[in-house]
Amino acid sequence: MTPEMIDPTNPVVALCAEGMAAEGTPAEARRLFERAWEARRDDYDAAIAAHFLARHQPNAADTLHWNALAVRHAEAVPGGRAAGFLASLYLNLGDAHASAGDHGAAAAAVAATANSSRWASTGLLSVWRRATSTRPSNKRLKLSARVD
Repeated sequence: MTPEMIDPTNPVVALCAEGMAAEGTPAEARRLFERAWEARRDDYDAAIAAHFLARHQPNAADTLHWNALAVRHAEAVPGGRAAGFLASLYLNLGDAHASAGDHGAAAAAVAATANSSRWASTGLLSVWRRATSTRPSNKRLKLSARVD
C-alpha cells in the first residue's frame, strides 16, 4: 500500500493502525483487527482488514483463509484502487499456501504476483524465492512464471 492511497480517516485504516501499534500484545492487536473487519464497508476495507487478520492467526489453515479473503476482496476493488498492494497480498497468499504444504497453489499465487509489472520491477520475487528455498520444512517451489 502506498501512503497516498490510504485515507487515515477511514475507520478500518484507523483500527488497523491501532492494531499495528498494539502488535506487541497479540491479543489486543487481533481484537483491533477483528473490529476493523466488522467495520468494513467495501471490498477495499475488507482487503485491508483481512490482510491484518491473517497475520494474527493461530495456525496455517486460518492464515490461509484470511490471506485468500484479502486477495479475493482486493481483486474485486474497482478502478485499480487496490492495485498498489495486490502483489503483496499474492505473496502473502503464496507464503500461506506454502506453510500449509500446498506448493502448487503457492507457485500459482506467486505466478500471479510475477505477472504484475509493478511486482516484477521491485525484484521481490527473487527475494521470496530465496526465502522459501531456505525453509527447513518446505521444499523449494518450482516457479515457472516469467517475469518480463
